[in-house]
Amino acid sequence: MTENKYDYEKYKEILKKMLSPKRFNHSVNVADVAEDLAKHYGLDPEKAKIAGLLHDICKEMPNEENEKLIPKDVKKRICSPKILHGPAASEYIKNKFGITDEEVLNAVKYHTVGRKNMSTFEKIISIADYTSPERKWGDVSKTRELAYKDLDLAMLKKVSTEIVACVQKGCQISPDTAEAYNYLILNQKGDK
Repeated sequence: MTENKYDYEKYKEILKKMLSPKRFNHSVNVADVAEDLAKHYGLDPEKAKIAGLLHDICKEMPNEENEKLIPKDVKKRICSPKILHGPAASEYIKNKFGITDEEVLNAVKYHTVGRKNMSTFEKIISIADYTSPERKWGDVSKTRELAYKDLDLAMLKKVSTEIVACVQKGCQISPDTAEAYNYLILNQKGDK
């Protein structure tokens, strides 16, 4: 695996041109939360900050453009256009920025839907996205607390909330999200 030299400020300038001010602000917030969580869990804070910053780089691209970026095998697992941006962003940052670190690419790819057996790094990016400071939904403060105590419980809270929201809206549940939920439930430690 080759080392990437990340240029946070350069990526920020690119994002400013690609995203609305609201989405750009969210991306910077996620980068900050990811950096803090990475420090808390003893992982590379610079790498987490980059993954957090770039996680939504394709969020405001048209669905057709995102679909062009995604390999066919990945497209088969996407049940909603709303989740195209994660896998598309992973391909985009690999091709446009030369980022080859699999941890970063997978964290960006799965930040929305999750997956079974996520790495700690992937969980950090997913939770940073879900709990960034501008988020105001009902259970976000509980998930913010859990993020610093038990990432698995924080992920379980996030995934459970998203599954319930999908059921209430009559939407399909991503197979990756269902697998993430089942994996987290089956691998719980102790009394929660």
